[in-house]
Amino acid sequence: MTFRIRSVPACSVLAAGVLLLGGAAAVAAQSAAAARTPSTVPGDTGSSSCCDHCKKCPPGPTGPPGPTGPPGQDGVSGLEVVQEEFTNPPSSSTPRTVTCSPGKEVVSGGYAFPDTIAPNVSRPAGTNGWQVAPPSNYGFSFNFTVYAICANAAPGV
Repeated sequence: MTFRIRSVPACSVLAAGVLLLGGAAAVAAQSAAAARTPSTVPGDTGSSSCCDHCKKCPPGPTGPPGPTGPPGQDGVSGLEVVQEEFTNPPSSSTPRTVTCSPGKEVVSGGYAFPDTIAPNVSRPAGTNGWQVAPPSNYGFSFNFTVYAICANAAPGV
């Protein structure tokens, strides 16, 4: 009896020795020679000695290139850094915001504080600014700088 299997690679059939057919198990009593029997399916080369599953086949020819895709959006343009220095009064935590020029959106931001001081908040302020809130637990005033990194707003993004 010869089993013809087209949906399972022949090498996995020979390696497994068992096939599931309609929910029941069947022992594959097929020899390696029978697995290489030429196919009668039109257009099939019958090359069952070569198995993609086992990675023993040589690669086929390279296909033709596909169609050119649509152009992508332009990258970032009009980059600018907006910065402003603020003085924080003693025991105060007033948030300070710097704003991008008209037509630009914030892409990042940050701050510069004295060495041992860190802000409570550093975040975008809407789509066109950056906000920093200094800590309030200092009994002295200090200066700090807020930065907004801005770029031209891309239409439709």
